[in-house]
Amino acid sequence: MIGVVPRLIDMGIDPYLIPPTLILAVGQRLARKLCPDSRKKTKLQTKMKELIAKEIDALPADAREKIKKEALQEIYQAEAGPSCPKGTRGRTGIFEVLSMTPELEKIILTGPSESRISEEAKRQGMITLKQDGILKVLKGLIGLEELLEVV
Repeated sequence: MIGVVPRLIDMGIDPYLIPPTLILAVGQRLARKLCPDSRKKTKLQTKMKELIAKEIDALPADAREKIKKEALQEIYQAEAGPSCPKGTRGRTGIFEVLSMTPELEKIILTGPSESRISEEAKRQGMITLKQDGILKVLKGLIGLEELLEVV
């Protein structure tokens, strides 16, 4: 969602029109949910543990505090079972939300760039698609493979 403002400007929309009309920008992806009856726990490999740790370190402090360190040892993955042959059942959303703030308005009016908007999003405490997906992986709602495929 960070790139939405520069894209709007590239499409010919005057920057002064964006802040009063854009209240919220939402990005979403759908991911297959793990079947609670046939998912299985698996130990995290070093590369995957590093990937998850990197995303957790980039989370806002309040979201980071809710994650238990022991959650980084094991995750769930899909396994075929009698009730769900693919190991997944249904879908769930992975989201990111960027709010219009006075600071973001100033950035848009004074020459927006993805890096400046990204800094403002971090200041706001925005959770990215990947970070939201990692939180759902740690809860056992989706598999890490599915997250990497979707995001």
